[in-house]
Amino acid sequence: MFDGMNGKNWAIQSAGYEANFIANMRIFRERLSWSQGDMAKQMQAAGWEGFHQTTISRIEKGDRPVRLSEASGIALVLGVEMWQMVLADEASRPLRELEKSIEQLRRLGLILGENVRDYLFYQSLIRKELDDIDELTWGAEGHGFNPQFIQKRDELKMAAARLLSRTYMEDIDEFMRSENGDQDGTE
Repeated sequence: MFDGMNGKNWAIQSAGYEANFIANMRIFRERLSWSQGDMAKQMQAAGWEGFHQTTISRIEKGDRPVRLSEASGIALVLGVEMWQMVLADEASRPLRELEKSIEQLRRLGLILGENVRDYLFYQSLIRKELDDIDELTWGAEGHGFNPQFIQKRDELKMAAARLLSRTYMEDIDEFMRSENGDQDGTE
């Protein structure tokens, strides 16, 4: 038993969904820079052999209705969800923008994770290289190493010690301060 809006109102709402679907089909197709022929080829590749450029044209003109199964295939080929096809473009745009932002943040999180992994790897590598330098130069002052070598070794060891005493979060904080123009760490 139908207990929602009366039949006339439901028919009006459904007509709006159909009009939105047709308009969104064209909008999403054009955002992909597809011609009607390109979209027909995509539909055929997805298993809809009967879809041709003329089919797409007739749908977009409103001359041919879209079956529910076809609507689902069209949304799939266009890379959108059915709800995006039936809402007015201006109504679904904020949701699409939020969805894009969420995906971008996920990608950036992965990049950040990779960078932290690399940061920790290089910290470990520097520790190993410091041990190698210490073994190589132990007592070097009396075994023919020139003073410039000893001075450079000591400078690099001090620079490495400063870097190794920091965490990657401290480096991120420093980066954020420099991005905001706060070079000395004061607000």
